[in-house]
Amino acid sequence: AQITASAPLAVYASRQVVLAAAYEDDATLKSLTNKLFADVMASEDTKEGLTAFIEKRSPNWKGK
Repeated sequence: AQITASAPLAVYASRQVVLAAAYEDDATLKSLTNKLFADVMASEDTKEGLTAFIEKRSPNWKGK
């Protein structure tokens, strides 16, 4: 239940890396992680998460 309450883009990115770890080499995993991290950090959800933290409220995730 706690995972599903988290930012959906971050959960998706984490899941992609975990699944890829079963068959990709370290260099590919590092590249994938860097790309997904950059995508998540540039998202509206990241801004919402930071704003919600500063305003001491629960975030309203949109998956964007």
